[in-house]
Amino acid sequence: MYLAIETLLRLLAEQTRLRCVSLLYKENVLSLAELADVLDLTQTQIPRHLTSLQLAKIVSSVSIGQDTFYQLHPQLPDWAREILRAIIGGIGETEPYARDRATLARLPDRAWSKVAAMYTGKQREIATAFF
Repeated sequence: MYLAIETLLRLLAEQTRLRCVSLLYKENVLSLAELADVLDLTQTQIPRHLTSLQLAKIVSSVSIGQDTFYQLHPQLPDWAREILRAIIGGIGETEPYARDRATLARLPDRAWSKVAAMYTGKQREIATAFF
C-alpha cells in the first residue's frame, strides 16, 4: 500500500481528523455513532472527515446492518503507525484529546463489544472478520 508522508501529515493537520485517528489508534474500532457522540458532531458531519482518511487508506470501514464501524487501515505502513504513535503520545494528555478519551469511557453501551451478539449469518461473519 502506498501512502505519501505529505498526505498523512496534511490529513492529520485538521483537528477533527486528528481526533478521529487518535481515538481509533487508542480504541481499535469505533462506530460512527460513537465518534459523533465523543466529538460532539452530528452523524452527517463525521463522514466528510472519515472519507478523506479512507481515500488515503489511513482508516477503513465496514457497514453492518445500519451501523458503520471504523478502524485504522490494517495495511497502514509501519512508518505511518510510528508517526501516529509519536503524535498521539505527544498530544494524549492535552485538550481536546484527553477529553475525547474520557467521554468515550463514559459512553454506556460500546457498539463494538455487542456487535457479534447483535448480528447473525453473513453480517456476523463480516463483523468477526473486521474486528
